[in-house]
Amino acid sequence: MGWCTEAMTEERPQPPDGGRLAGLDRPLRNRVTPAGELIATEHRGTMYGNRGVLHNENLALVRRYQVRRWLACVLEFRGRRRPIMRPRRYTELFFLDEAVALAAGHRPCAECRHAAYQSFRTAWAAARALPAKPAADDIDRVLHGQRRLADGARVTYPAVLGELPDGVFIVHDEEFWLVNDGGLYRWTPAGYTDRIDQFDGPAAVLTPRATVEAIRAGYRPLVHLPALPERVCGLIRRCPVPGVAPAVASHDHRSSSRHQIPAASSFCSSRSSPAWR
Repeated sequence: MGWCTEAMTEERPQPPDGGRLAGLDRPLRNRVTPAGELIATEHRGTMYGNRGVLHNENLALVRRYQVRRWLACVLEFRGRRRPIMRPRRYTELFFLDEAVALAAGHRPCAECRHAAYQSFRTAWAAARALPAKPAADDIDRVLHGQRRLADGARVTYPAVLGELPDGVFIVHDEEFWLVNDGGLYRWTPAGYTDRIDQFDGPAAVLTPRATVEAIRAGYRPLVHLPALPERVCGLIRRCPVPGVAPAVASHDHRSSSRHQIPAASSFCSSRSSPAWR
């Protein structure tokens, strides 16, 4: 099933790799955007996950993923602790919330989020009219195909915005927006900042189709959404964040916007994230 806590249990936990992170003067590049890209930011997430070993012994990312099993986990589980980015251990990733993790192509962990995983399987089966809940490998195989890249950018697909369920991400005006309660909320590494009304017509959907179907069939993703004032007349306040342009491509490949990582972000993981998970 893909347990999130492989190698997490230690009877006598040691300091985080003998202080190997202590000398870093920048945050590590382990925060996940809704497009699944990894960025460096001071801001902390509310969820945790992994997709295999992505870093080398110098803490530099060398791959986007290693395994097909992409998990979304809780920050704390049964008191277990693990140093961040140990050599040859899976790369600890962080998300603003579950809606971001699902948009990136992750799914609930079968161990630390067992109830959510079972709910996701139930909704997945209902959406696809399956006779039984799918196995984790079956889910992972579908998601792996739907979070694919085209020319290095995530592929989106069109759907009528008004028909999308809450908890889904779209790309609008080259930014990531969460669909929720009749509005759209703009994602930034610091959190959701602006709310605008939903517009008529199609939208470029980022969340994988199968996950959207599961949400529509009853799965409820966790969303870390503060109360925000609604913007009127389509005007919103822009707060550009360097290095977080959407890494997406339209399904028909007629447009694309590439994600740019700041030059100072050659090392990975959030300095402000706890060194122990």
